[in-house]
Amino acid sequence: MISLSVETVLGSIALAFFKLLIGLVLAIGSIYLGTNLLDRLTRDVDEWKEIKRGNFAIGILFGGVILSIAIIIENGVSAALSAIVPGMSFPSLIVSLFVSVLKLLVGVLAAVFSVYMALRVIDSITHDIDELSELKKGNVAMAIVMAAVMIAVSFVIKSSVDIVMAATDFSIISDFFGV
Repeated sequence: MISLSVETVLGSIALAFFKLLIGLVLAIGSIYLGTNLLDRLTRDVDEWKEIKRGNFAIGILFGGVILSIAIIIENGVSAALSAIVPGMSFPSLIVSLFVSVLKLLVGVLAAVFSVYMALRVIDSITHDIDELSELKKGNVAMAIVMAAVMIAVSFVIKSSVDIVMAATDFSIISDFFGV
């Protein structure tokens, strides 16, 4: 029978809560950054103003954007949390988190680019429809189709973005700090 000390159990619980906190910060920060970048790319629509106005179509589209970004970055957040291990020195922890944030930033940029490209493809396929004006008018059907395309694209490209994040080598930072 394996016997665990109280300190070991409490240390594991503390580490788990620390990882939860870091995961929340990374997830919320990534979604915030992603939605702000997308908001800048769709200059014709003030999403938050439309949502405050009760525009369901914009709400559905924005929800699709948030889900798409979350789907794409999920493995990046998981990898960042996996890099935090018991017994890490504080400098190693800071460098690991910094490198993870940089990799996650690459993932967020790829996610926003992918969502934006999905919207552009829809726009090019539907020559006779101005999607943004339809959304402003509250066309829920248009919002559902656009959100579904974004979510579908995010599932399809998720593994490619994971590969890009994994291939992004920031080991020079770890080498610089000697950790």
